Amino acid sequence: MRLQNIQRATSSFISRGSQRMKSALQRWIGFCIHCASCGCHYASSAPKSKDVRLEEPLPAGPRPYAQSPKDTNLKAAQGNRNEGDMFLFLQLLGRGSYGDVHKVQEQNSRHVFAYKLSDISTTFRKSAFFKEVFALRQLKGHINVVRYVSHDVYSKEGGILMEFVDYNVKQLLTLRDKKKFQLKASWIKSIVMDLLTAVCHIHSRGIIHFDLKPQNLLITRSGVLKVADFGLSEQRKDRPFKDLKVTQPYRPPECYLCRSLVDSMADLWSCGVILLELVTGQRLVPRSRGRECLRHLASAYGLRGNPYCALWRALREENSPKPRLNNFPLHRDRWGSAISLARCLLRCNPKERTEAKTALQNALYFSEKPYPTRPDLVCFEKLQG
Repeated sequence: MRLQNIQRATSSFISRGSQRMKSALQRWIGFCIHCASCGCHYASSAPKSKDVRLEEPLPAGPRPYAQSPKDTNLKAAQGNRNEGDMFLFLQLLGRGSYGDVHKVQEQNSRHVFAYKLSDISTTFRKSAFFKEVFALRQLKGHINVVRYVSHDVYSKEGGILMEFVDYNVKQLLTLRDKKKFQLKASWIKSIVMDLLTAVCHIHSRGIIHFDLKPQNLLITRSGVLKVADFGLSEQRKDRPFKDLKVTQPYRPPECYLCRSLVDSMADLWSCGVILLELVTGQRLVPRSRGRECLRHLASAYGLRGNPYCALWRALREENSPKPRLNNFPLHRDRWGSAISLARCLLRCNPKERTEAKTALQNALYFSEKPYPTRPDLVCFEKLQG
């Protein structure tokens, strides 16, 4: 009786106390305290059982729970959820710098989901995890963004449950390079149109992706493109961005030289590089590091002299140069309108790049034959199998 009175009084005090006081009281009492005002479960520093304690309130929907990614089953933990919500790890889909993506299956309904398990042991990784959760919640409901289901927070790990999508653009490009698969021109137009539509929606919600690349562009069996992996996303703001980690071949020049100019147009530069890669099979800049990358960028824009100084001037001048694309002479007659659109997206000055909405409305590339059609991935599925 006395213990119940202490717990009731402490819960009432914690509902209006500071975070530091909450942690101190949890360490003193030694059990998980339930907040009556917001419904959160604050984890004890020394729990007596092996149950997974949640640190964040979770939305409604199916949720996987696990104490470590090595567990075969995702067991339901205590709290506001059903005991029958159990998931099974089926396959490791990929490993990244911030976490692993698994294919999981709900045992009751047999529905398949993607579950991203991230390391949040450091402040930076925890920030990246919650940025992705925030972005997915803000963008939920759009056909060209991967669907968010729920998320979990453990002591040193965080998990995001999303819809499972079968393929990505990188797989299509890899098989095409091996001459095992052919990407039709109408399919490429559909992929680029879906990409620009997704970017237009993402920017309209005040979010910048900052990591657009073929690996993060998923494609369903029906040929619909969905943008995923918002771990590096940021909200639009006036001050310069810090710790930008855009993947190198898809990184705009302002990320190297002047971060005060970095804004949503960085995503459009990445879209231009992806368009060139889809159409011609080549990237604007090969994978390299440091000054070598700046030299390749200056060469692509036809700039002479010191690459650093030349790019610095081009970033700020009006009528900034477009990439010359001298390495793509064989494709100019066949892909003239596509290369023209790519050059508008790849302007050196970010303020002069074509926005996604303008590219969708005015680009000749989408209005001429062959018209965009959804990719038929039946033959691709056979190759993968």
